[in-house]
Amino acid sequence: VKPKDCKSPLDRRAGNTWRPPDICQVADAPMFPAPPKEDTEAGSKISVDVIFAAYNENLSFIEPVMEVIGTNARLRLYCSGNQSLDRRCMSTPDRGGENHVYLQHIVDNYDKLADITVFSVGSIMRNHNDQLLCKKLNYVLHQLRPAVRASFRGFATMAHTYPGEFNAFNPHFNIDRYNSQKWGAIALCPPSVEPLGTWYQTFIGRNLTLPVCTGVLFNGIFAASSQ
Repeated sequence: VKPKDCKSPLDRRAGNTWRPPDICQVADAPMFPAPPKEDTEAGSKISVDVIFAAYNENLSFIEPVMEVIGTNARLRLYCSGNQSLDRRCMSTPDRGGENHVYLQHIVDNYDKLADITVFSVGSIMRNHNDQLLCKKLNYVLHQLRPAVRASFRGFATMAHTYPGEFNAFNPHFNIDRYNSQKWGAIALCPPSVEPLGTWYQTFIGRNLTLPVCTGVLFNGIFAASSQ
């Protein structure tokens, strides 16, 4: 059961001291800036696709989510588990996570992406960490309501537990075992290239300045413009 505060888009915790490294060019901005200027007419003209990577989760949150986003929004529900989970399911291979679903959607729709796309896991109703996944999704959705959609800056996410938190990219990161809250300790298949920094340089780019200054995101819930 969702707690009442799950509807709040913000988890305003004090004492945030995380910032990008000094080498990064960042603009000082308040953690909770003034609300953007409302323009429902302009916002309603901006299209939004909402992508959910589902397995066998409780999907009763979808209708309230689509109501928050409002006009000119389309649901794309990718299901890798039980195909009878929801009549709107589009079958996708089960590769153990949401990342391949996101990438496949981008590849398949590259020339016809919506103006803004929301990417989210299907486990929003999981009752762990004080309904953190629900809060993350709400944080993103409240920036895409028609009244404020025209002010969208191109990317939105709550990287970890509260808005404005910076999670550092660690080039030396490696993991061979994951402690799942549901399944316990899980041995992971080793990557073809490790650690993380070497993997990035091998498959994406030699310069690590971009990932170091961008940081990392946990849980895979975010919105991005087609640009």
